[in-house]
Amino acid sequence: MNESPEQALAAPHFNRRRFIQTLIAGAGTSLVSLAQAQNFSNGSQQAFRPVRVTGGLVAGTQSTTEGVAAYLGIPYAAPPVGQLRWKPPQPVIPWQGIRRAEQMTASPFTPPNYRSSVYFEPTTAMSEDCLMLNVWTPEAKPAKPLPVMVWIYGGDWTYGSSSNPLYWGNTLARHDVVVVSINYRLGALGFFAHPSLSAESEHGVSGNYGLLDQIAALQWVQKNISHFGGDPDNVTVFGQSAGSFSVNYLMTSPLAKGLFHRAIGQSGAAMSGFGPLARLESLATQETNGVAFAKMLKANSLDDLRALPAQSLVNTGAASQSFCPVVDGWILPDKPHAIFAAGKQHRVPLLVGFNKNEGSVFPPLGNGTVEGLSNILKDLYGEQAIVAEKLYPATNTTEAQKQGHALFGDQALKVGTLNWATMHRHSSKQPVYLYHFAHKPDLPPNHRYLEGKAKELGVFHGAEIPYAMGTLKASDWTIHPADKALSARMLASWVHFARTGHPQASEAVWPIFDPDHPTVMEFGTQTDRLITLPRSQELALINQVANTAPNPSR
Repeated sequence: MNESPEQALAAPHFNRRRFIQTLIAGAGTSLVSLAQAQNFSNGSQQAFRPVRVTGGLVAGTQSTTEGVAAYLGIPYAAPPVGQLRWKPPQPVIPWQGIRRAEQMTASPFTPPNYRSSVYFEPTTAMSEDCLMLNVWTPEAKPAKPLPVMVWIYGGDWTYGSSSNPLYWGNTLARHDVVVVSINYRLGALGFFAHPSLSAESEHGVSGNYGLLDQIAALQWVQKNISHFGGDPDNVTVFGQSAGSFSVNYLMTSPLAKGLFHRAIGQSGAAMSGFGPLARLESLATQETNGVAFAKMLKANSLDDLRALPAQSLVNTGAASQSFCPVVDGWILPDKPHAIFAAGKQHRVPLLVGFNKNEGSVFPPLGNGTVEGLSNILKDLYGEQAIVAEKLYPATNTTEAQKQGHALFGDQALKVGTLNWATMHRHSSKQPVYLYHFAHKPDLPPNHRYLEGKAKELGVFHGAEIPYAMGTLKASDWTIHPADKALSARMLASWVHFARTGHPQASEAVWPIFDPDHPTVMEFGTQTDRLITLPRSQELALINQVANTAPNPSR
């Protein structure tokens, strides 16, 4: 009997190897005839019912959660291959008969994902033909259209796949929402800019193909989600890390206007950063980088570049330079900080937050030495370095590593998220809510991950994902009753926000964020509580220096 990956995950004794095998086996897609579709629709599993979407009919399957149907691997755009590599997503190619949307399809190309990483999860085989999405929806026909939640994965614009079981939406969908997860192009395939590509574009730009994919997926949702019981007028976009940055960018993009109505950002926004940590480049800068990348590949034309193997492009790109979104004047008209300051962002309710130990999985700034930490503080803070050294004190290597991790988290993730909440509240007057995730997962105690010793990772970047999405079973740590209770509380808050625009789903009072008296809802091991903004001095100093820098890169 053929087994789906969701069935493999639901087995009493989860076998990771068997799960990977089912994913690989299901990496292709198949079509069934209309006659076969009659058998599906007349069968005992209601989840097989065909649904018409852009391109044709799709038939789903029963998810691992009772009462929830899954429609997996639905194309929302044409395969971006051949001459469509580095082009905006094109319309779906129609199919005949009924497409079996029963298995996760191909993942975007990424560099090798190390099994020793705390983030390792099995995903499907990789392909450029990856512009697919997945839908989880309650089987029972709703009395009225349901809220829709669209998940955008993170991974530093380099890694990620919607087939990751941490991102499956069946548990969320059990709470009367329709959940969509999407693939988008990554690395050199998703964010490569080059003057020749800009010249062939009718908008004179290149580089933001991954963001265009996200927008195309949201357009698909507007056109099709009602067929799955979802409400196209109540769509929440939510994401973590690069997915959170994506949500931040989408709030500033004219192309995304009207495509979503609420936003959730988990750990990150392009609303801060100066010096070496500023990531959002201009189109001209990334075009220059693209020319150098093409020379490295010994490619003399776009035809040469488009003929190169996808895996080679991605691997070489990851090893040589950073591919990420650019300010192009079309998709991203300006840096988000400037757009929010002017009040030109999309005015939607916003829920954002960060984790206690965001920087623990990244190399420590200063390379883990006292001298290195002192030097990076001087580079980042200039005349305020003396103040910074008091906030990040270190007299030995152990302390320097700890403070270097904390400095990275503050600079790269926390302050941007805080500024997102602050500026959106000031300029839009929309309700904004800020959270702090403070629960340390029970990782294997003596295990050493690629990112560091388990006991030293703390409440690491991304640790909140399985709690908010209800996918703890897919995590790599021991699950206790307190974990399940925390997940229930956090998931309920996310769903309540998607349904109503405010996240208060428990007895804890969660007020609208007040930038002048900043408090946050802390999700802890035993309970949720309203606390004063953590690391307020450190974050305030970052903004003070950024606002007084001669040429702040924000």
